[in-house]
Amino acid sequence: MEWRPARGRWYLALGWLTLLALVSFGCAALMWGGEFDPAVKYFVVFGLVFAVTVVVGYDSRVRRRRGQARGVRTALDLTGRQGTALPYSWLGFTGSTLLMVLLVLIFGLAAYDLGRSPEVTAPAAAAGVFGAIALFLLTYPAQVLTRRIVRGRLLLTPDGVEHRSWGFRSRLGWDGVRLVTAVAGDGPEVWVRAFDNRIEHQRIAWLWGGRPPREPGVLIEGRMLGVDPVLAYRMLDFYAARPGLRAELGTPAAVRRARAGEFD
Repeated sequence: MEWRPARGRWYLALGWLTLLALVSFGCAALMWGGEFDPAVKYFVVFGLVFAVTVVVGYDSRVRRRRGQARGVRTALDLTGRQGTALPYSWLGFTGSTLLMVLLVLIFGLAAYDLGRSPEVTAPAAAAGVFGAIALFLLTYPAQVLTRRIVRGRLLLTPDGVEHRSWGFRSRLGWDGVRLVTAVAGDGPEVWVRAFDNRIEHQRIAWLWGGRPPREPGVLIEGRMLGVDPVLAYRMLDFYAARPGLRAELGTPAAVRRARAGEFD
């Protein structure tokens, strides 16, 4: 299974963001110790925002994971039963969290500086606006700390499929799987179509974290995975069509099969 690559425009976008990061760091270096020294911290933080965005964008939009299966491992589902897990990208999750922390820092610094500036007409009001934005953005890392937003994974067990996205969880038994298809959405995606009333969704994050699909089924966004999205498609399709082999899920045999690519 192959998805058509669409990396050209992302190379251009990431190149532009890299340039902005360099310009921001360069401005910070030029202003250091001068008349505009208070602005240095903003250029540094903005440079970090652009740099982290480049890393996250490269990981999710450009990086090739062809054949990558090293992250496949055994793990426990909600009931404590062993399954075979395909994790989300740790770099994408960590980078996105860091990006939100940096945005909180920008608006928090702005609120502090505006609140104590004699040149601002209404310092309290300005500080309140930027402080409110900082508090709103802070809800993201707060939900990461409370594990309402997590790295995420796709877990295959002998009973079915458990998908933990960043902010919600979906569960589907194998008898509820109607069709496994590969679709080209916002990057490579695997759509596990389910029979009506066979899919269970649980919203965990109360802000951010995404939403379950409206149609009955499980949607796996390949750009979020830490393994080859082709592997996710092949494993789902393989075990959905072979009930007799599902018992190996959660055992070293399933991990070996995934790493060897034995799905023919």
